Amino acid sequence: MALFFLVGVNYPFIQALLASMGGLRAARLGDVALLLAALFVVLALGFYLSAWRWVAKPAAYLLLLTAAPATAAVRSLNVEFSPLVIRSVLRTDLVEARGVLSPAWFVHFLVLGLLPCLALRKVELEYPPLRRQVAQKALALGGALVVAGALYLPNQLLFNSFADNAANHRLKSMVVPFNYLGALGGFLGEEVDALRANGGGATAGAGADRGVHFPATRGHLLDGTGKRTVVIFVLGESARARSFSLNGYPRETNPRLARRGVVSFTRFSACATATAQAVPCLFAPFGEGGFSYRRAEETDNLLQVARRAGYQVTWYENGMGAQEVTRGVTEVNLGSYYRADRDRILIDRLPSREQLLRDGGDRLIVLHQRGSHGPDYGARYSGAYRRFLPDCDSSVLRSCTHEAVVNAYDNTILYTDAILDDAIAWLEGLGPDFRTALLYTSDHGESTGEDGWYMHGLPKRIAPEDQVRVPFIAWLSPELRAAERLDVECVRRLISRPYSHDNVFHTAVGLLDIQTPAYDGALDIFRTCRAAAHARAEPAR
Repeated sequence: MALFFLVGVNYPFIQALLASMGGLRAARLGDVALLLAALFVVLALGFYLSAWRWVAKPAAYLLLLTAAPATAAVRSLNVEFSPLVIRSVLRTDLVEARGVLSPAWFVHFLVLGLLPCLALRKVELEYPPLRRQVAQKALALGGALVVAGALYLPNQLLFNSFADNAANHRLKSMVVPFNYLGALGGFLGEEVDALRANGGGATAGAGADRGVHFPATRGHLLDGTGKRTVVIFVLGESARARSFSLNGYPRETNPRLARRGVVSFTRFSACATATAQAVPCLFAPFGEGGFSYRRAEETDNLLQVARRAGYQVTWYENGMGAQEVTRGVTEVNLGSYYRADRDRILIDRLPSREQLLRDGGDRLIVLHQRGSHGPDYGARYSGAYRRFLPDCDSSVLRSCTHEAVVNAYDNTILYTDAILDDAIAWLEGLGPDFRTALLYTSDHGESTGEDGWYMHGLPKRIAPEDQVRVPFIAWLSPELRAAERLDVECVRRLISRPYSHDNVFHTAVGLLDIQTPAYDGALDIFRTCRAAAHARAEPAR
């Protein structure tokens, strides 16, 4: 098992290690051999110490069947496992998983998973008496420590420099199964902490946030006109700010939005690099610094506050999952467990003007896109938006050139441009009897092979900017701007200031004219541009 995991399962790590040392150079082969020998000792010791009756074979089967897809993820997508990645995997659905599956994935699963399990099934294991087995394992542990010392002491400089070199972080995160087992342990630790906190009652500090419900009422900016308010919040997926021509990208990826005169903020950061954390974080009132999954689940977010203030809230879901933020609001699932349509379905399912008039009331509508989620970018747009060529039509991104991957990704942004424009056209079609607006941001960004990174999900402290920097776009109808006395030219002067998902809740609450103790005017991007800002009575916090 140790030899198989070293040479077979960890072949991506060996390839990357050799590449980092300049290839198969005679001068560095000794260093490579020492590092691999150390890894072999750790693997062998781990497998041997876990080899107990009734445990050895089930544990080996489980490791083989999980290590195979982990190796495929490291090889094809350069995934760095973290508790957030594990959480995302456990919350995924077949539609998202199908985008990752490829012939190469099945080859990995067959060669590194199923076939070794079949071979292991034919191996008969014999176990000595328990006392002798414990003694043998103790002896093995002592022998491994001796070998480790013999390897380390004469080569301290090599091992210390490898461990301390920041450039080797990616190499160390590639070692299977330690990468995903460590991430799984971190995830389970988060869940245990959440359960312990939930079982301990509301105490001081974080525990005091259990079941936090904010009172919310309508303000007076939108009163007295007889008009109804309809705001669409488009939640994008895997869209990075750099690829938007509205933000200076040299390719014209936003031709339709550019004609709309929308406001696009150029320095907007996500609070996480994966959907599972970013979505509950961006809708919450407490921001990235105060985020925990338990707190997000127990505290009213934008949707609950809007509903409490009298808005009819509807969430249209195209298959990426609402991440448990839709508590108490209407959720319309358009992307099924088995398939997801392109995002045009979000526009097609919007209610008619007649239906809005018949139902009455004001509306907050959330459209959760499939967006630019990879690796199968080519499935995200139709032929009419296949402008940048050649484009990668494979979910194995490393099988395409970097140019083709970027072309496919840029086509997804072009398609999103059309979706946002169609949503604005729908709002305009409601006529002057409605005050309307559209807000758009993405849950996180995306890497398309730059510096060897693909997709998203890296820990934010080391994630490249493309995974963190996201778009934030606003379109405000003349009727809503007039009602709120909102100076859009003043808003345009703010586009280069640094903002983040921390601003989303408070900006949306301000735009919806909701008064609630959860509102922090300092985080409302539009507040300073309202002529009536000084007259707005912000509740005491």
